[in-house]
Amino acid sequence: MTTDRLRSPVTLLAAQGVALGLLCGFVIIPASGIFLARYGSEGLPFVYLVVALAGGLMAPLMAHALRRWSLASVCVPVLAITAALVTAVWLGLELADAAWLSFVLQVLFPLLLQVGFVFIGGQAGRLLTVRQMKEQFPRIVSGFVIGFFLSGVLAPPLLAVVGATERLLAGTSIFAIVLLALVLQTRRVFPAELGAVDEPQDDGPRQPLRNLATGRLVMVLLGYQLMSMLGTQLVDFLVYDRAAARFTTSEDLARFTSVFTIALNVSDLLFLTIAGLLLRRFGMRLGLIANPAIVSALVIIGVASGGALGVGSLAMFIAVCGARITDISLTDGTTRTSINTAYQALPPDQRLGVQATVEGIGGPVAIGITGLLLLVIQRGFGGGPLVVSGVTVAVCLLWMLSASSVYRQYQTSLRDNLRRRALKPAELLIADDATTAVLQRLLDGDATDIVVALELIAAQPDASDRLSSLFAHGAAAPLARSLALQKLTLVDPQRVAALGADEADPIVGLAGVIADVGDEKKVAEPIRLHITRSLAHTDPDVRAAGFRAAVSIGDEPMMASVLGELASGRPFSAAADAWIERPQRYASLLDRQLSDPLAAAVPLVRLIRSCPKIHASAVVEVLIRHAEHKDRDVGLAVLRALDRVAPAGDGCRLKVASTTIRTDAVHSLRFVHAIGVVGGIHETHALGEALRDELLLLRRRTLASLTLVGDRATVHRAAQLLDGGDERAAALALETLEVTVPDSLRTLCMPMLQPNNDHRRRVRTLSKVVSVTSIPDALDDLLTDLTEDGDDIWRRPWLRACALHAAVLLGRPVADRLVALGAGMPEDSAAYETAMWARSRSSTPEPDAQR
Repeated sequence: MTTDRLRSPVTLLAAQGVALGLLCGFVIIPASGIFLARYGSEGLPFVYLVVALAGGLMAPLMAHALRRWSLASVCVPVLAITAALVTAVWLGLELADAAWLSFVLQVLFPLLLQVGFVFIGGQAGRLLTVRQMKEQFPRIVSGFVIGFFLSGVLAPPLLAVVGATERLLAGTSIFAIVLLALVLQTRRVFPAELGAVDEPQDDGPRQPLRNLATGRLVMVLLGYQLMSMLGTQLVDFLVYDRAAARFTTSEDLARFTSVFTIALNVSDLLFLTIAGLLLRRFGMRLGLIANPAIVSALVIIGVASGGALGVGSLAMFIAVCGARITDISLTDGTTRTSINTAYQALPPDQRLGVQATVEGIGGPVAIGITGLLLLVIQRGFGGGPLVVSGVTVAVCLLWMLSASSVYRQYQTSLRDNLRRRALKPAELLIADDATTAVLQRLLDGDATDIVVALELIAAQPDASDRLSSLFAHGAAAPLARSLALQKLTLVDPQRVAALGADEADPIVGLAGVIADVGDEKKVAEPIRLHITRSLAHTDPDVRAAGFRAAVSIGDEPMMASVLGELASGRPFSAAADAWIERPQRYASLLDRQLSDPLAAAVPLVRLIRSCPKIHASAVVEVLIRHAEHKDRDVGLAVLRALDRVAPAGDGCRLKVASTTIRTDAVHSLRFVHAIGVVGGIHETHALGEALRDELLLLRRRTLASLTLVGDRATVHRAAQLLDGGDERAAALALETLEVTVPDSLRTLCMPMLQPNNDHRRRVRTLSKVVSVTSIPDALDDLLTDLTEDGDDIWRRPWLRACALHAAVLLGRPVADRLVALGAGMPEDSAAYETAMWARSRSSTPEPDAQR
């Protein structure tokens, strides 16, 4: 999603937030003034109980509706009912002086708040990726805060004009209509995302809500929402209780509510300006835990003030007001964003239903529990505000515990979502010509197709006969025959012994060579030639036996043959099987080759890839020593091999990962800075692409390092999604990595994994975690540095050639010197060829000169 496209949904959703804030503000300000003046804070518990009942009835209806119709379709009747209800209450208050109708508005306010954010959060979940949600959702919430703030600013002067509190309700229907119009406009701009109902990903039947509600992530989210709303309502009650004790008339209470709303929303807006930055820097853990921790601290201060100075003291009043302001600011800035982000760990077709269920049930139930608690405290035990404050602190402690549970389950759900298979296994019988033809095409394909075909064959009733027929001479390609033999060994081991002797003879002969070597007999030259030929045999079983024989001999000529065969590009699995029997010999050869500064990269990489999957300390030690190999491709192969052979939990894994990621972060900063200096003009296109290729290589190295300290399957799946081109999937992968990698590596590796092209931002981010000296800022200096590479930083001959090419095309002052430098390099190098091209180009007469 481009920056321009991102700005549009954020603007539209923030505008919806403004309308929702105005709507809620002009409901609660007159409602609070009329209700508290008439019934006092003693009537609030009954409001809470009715909210719980109404919310319990509304939540399943909303959840079912959102699973069957689009968001906008559900929004129309909800907002129409809201406008009609508020209008009816206003007329009742105005014409009949029925103060009890303020009770209806008190019940409506929390329900309207919940439903409004389900609508806005649901749209954000479809329009933004999980990473964009963390960064942009605080800006969307700021729209609501601005609207609520405006309602507080406008209410006092309007009250002075209209003269009666209930008349403030007159404009509420207008704001409901504006909100509906904005929702419809957003759907018009993004019809594909918002105009349809999400279908199940696996094309199966949609799961009932009762099944979704039992999921572990859903349960912990429900618990967190319950504790959050319970703490919020208790703090809210303390504010209204202390306000009702200090102010007596409805007009005074309405004015206090307006002033308090202004103070609350100013603080909220100020915090929202930095909330996205805090969430990017510290993640969801801060967003979930900060709210209960700080609110409980302020309530404790209020309890201490009330105990020392009295419950009517100004100090206690300020403390509970501060707790309420802090609660709202953190809820809007971090908690609400974190919860909406947590829903993204669910499959898309489940998110809206789960969100409507959790927020529709959690909020009202918490409000109902608050009402019961307050009735018991006030009427059962005669408790006052100090007792309510003590209960609030206990609730906040439970809230913090539930925050930890949500974060842990969020990590687990992200990993599960990332690994979820796109297809479910299905039964398929090979019973007709069509399925037989498909099976044959798979057997003639690559290794992945062959594995699929053999899995299908192994599931058949006559699997043993079918696999045996594949292993017969000429019935299938060598790779298919080899894999069929392995599968037959698992399906029917006794059948393997009955295979034809003509296939076993070469293998038996090579096995005899291994036995002779074991007896320290001299190996004749004809046998050596036979082994060398077997290394390139078309039959993978013969080739594997040849590798075992060559490794068993283990002298320099045989190892040279092994290396030559590995460099030829043929599969190296046979060599890996041979190394398992002689890991010490492999370690010695690998160390010798990696230490050779003249060794070519391609044979080295293939030698490393043939590393046996065995926990041999000698092999591990060699790989650790060469983890920071000069050639970054070779180093990547070393990291991947180390992940296969180093024991899990070994301290060397974290040490190697930390060192490598920090080194690569320094290189990433250089390359990102260089891309910015080079720019995007035509003459530097090849150089820019070469620099970007190096960045991709550094990203792959970072992911390989993370497999050493994280869950291998999760990191591998994340790597596939980052390279897959799907922005939403890539964002899910990044979010999963951010919450699962060790804290010590997070700030280093995440900037290198970002797949965006905002190079200035990446430079700023990387500069905060690593420092690099003497980065060239001028184009001529950079081209010179890339070509000379005197400090051995860039390490890529192709980069040198591209820099020389760009200097010549641009006609830079340093071009002649760089061409001379390239002409002095080896004749088989890309820089030498580029220098020769530049000289031939300069010696060719221009068309006008020829005429």
